[in-house]
Amino acid sequence: MIRSHTHTQRGARRLSRRSVIAGGAAVVSGMLLGPGRGIAQQSGTVRLVVGFAPGGGVDTAARLFAQSFQSSLSPTVIIENRPGAGSTLGVKAVVDAPPDGSVALFASSSGIAVAPAIYKNLSYDPRKDLTPVGPIGFNTSVMVVRNDLPAKTLQEYIAYAKANPDKLTFGSSGVGGGPHLQGSRLMALIGAKATHVPYRGGAMALNDLVAKRFDFMIDFFGLCLPQIKAGNVRALAVIARRRTSQLPDVPTFQEAGLPAMQGSSWDGIFLPPRTPQPIVARWAAALTKAKADPSIIQKVGANGSELVTMTSDEFKAFVASEVDRWRQIAAAAKIEKI
Repeated sequence: MIRSHTHTQRGARRLSRRSVIAGGAAVVSGMLLGPGRGIAQQSGTVRLVVGFAPGGGVDTAARLFAQSFQSSLSPTVIIENRPGAGSTLGVKAVVDAPPDGSVALFASSSGIAVAPAIYKNLSYDPRKDLTPVGPIGFNTSVMVVRNDLPAKTLQEYIAYAKANPDKLTFGSSGVGGGPHLQGSRLMALIGAKATHVPYRGGAMALNDLVAKRFDFMIDFFGLCLPQIKAGNVRALAVIARRRTSQLPDVPTFQEAGLPAMQGSSWDGIFLPPRTPQPIVARWAAALTKAKADPSIIQKVGANGSELVTMTSDEFKAFVASEVDRWRQIAAAAKIEKI
């Protein structure tokens, strides 16, 4: 059985049952270590919080990893979607959670590294208010345009944008997230403007791009790939170190003449602050096991992502460096905090 809790921005909660892409289970069972003994014995559940709506790239990855957590983390694991505010609502829920291992964050770089560069009054410091467990991996992002836009290459798009000032629009998974910042960053780099159209998740935005309600978006490769292959949107470039095997004819931004559009997004697991080391170690072991699963390796690779291994301390240092990097990117793109 799959259970998924979705919280709206106003805090209302509804219970829904969803099929999971690639067979991922949102409810799994097992036992964790807690302070001195087993955790989650009172509630019998572990909540894996996702700061995005169901159906997007991060949510899909979380459900995939929940399958592996079934054999390692035992109590019922519920995927709890808390979309909104660039995924910061989900992050805050874990910051405020008890440090007993019963609640974990399946985070993207949006709420961890990008948010400090976007929000004036962010209620947490991701470098201090979370306990890093480890990374999932790096994600390829892709720029896609509506399929009737008269631009078949990135350079043609740049020329079109400059010839049509103030007419272009771009969508994203929400204000303050990585896709929002990447879209703004692209327009700043090419010296053009586009109006941002935020959605409550990448899947919702992509549906409207297919319907031609705006002009382009930059988002998770795995999310966009089916629509690219179906011809419903057109891929112009990927943010990655190399071209993808799934779309070998689509260049990287560097190959397409815009090398400044670098820096992959990433996902990782975090626990609440002050979580005891034995619990962190148990989660880290579960994560390592999941990333060695051939099925997960295959499915993650098919989505254009690359699994990465770091110790908790290495991941902590990486997160700090990413916070600094995204602040520099936002400043260079002259993006005002909100």
